[in-house]
Amino acid sequence: MPNEKTVEKVENKTPKASSKEEVTQAQDFSIPNGMSLQDYIKQEVEKGKKDLELMSRKKSINTIKIGCKLMDTDYKEGAEVFDKEKKPVIDNLTGEAKRYPTRYHATFNFMGGSITTEIKENDYHSLTSNINAEYLCAGYMGEVTNFGRTTVQPIFKQFELLA
Repeated sequence: MPNEKTVEKVENKTPKASSKEEVTQAQDFSIPNGMSLQDYIKQEVEKGKKDLELMSRKKSINTIKIGCKLMDTDYKEGAEVFDKEKKPVIDNLTGEAKRYPTRYHATFNFMGGSITTEIKENDYHSLTSNINAEYLCAGYMGEVTNFGRTTVQPIFKQFELLA
């Protein structure tokens, strides 16, 4: 390698675990041409820091991607809101009875099981026309509360139709 300085042997002295004798090991490495040893060390330390940061981010990532088949979509119209005296609560702006939000659900089958998950209204309308189609669903794990029970379930935010 004509463009590199070669440092042939660097001795590392490490004690053996079983005796007090020292062992000398030789390592070969090369420094790019025009770079001092100190600059090379700084570059390698920065590279190590970046690798450690990337590994740390990968450990704490919370994403799910799963290939699955859409089996069914449904929605549950929100019930009327009642006050303590069991009278419907009337909206002052429209004059109509207030309702809880409508909830939209989709059921997906995947290898090993199936899941029914709550989805947004826009996703409901786009998925309903493609029943039995295959999708790549992407999202994250999160807490979902249904009727006072909190469980950890996948929450899908993206649905990619697979051809």
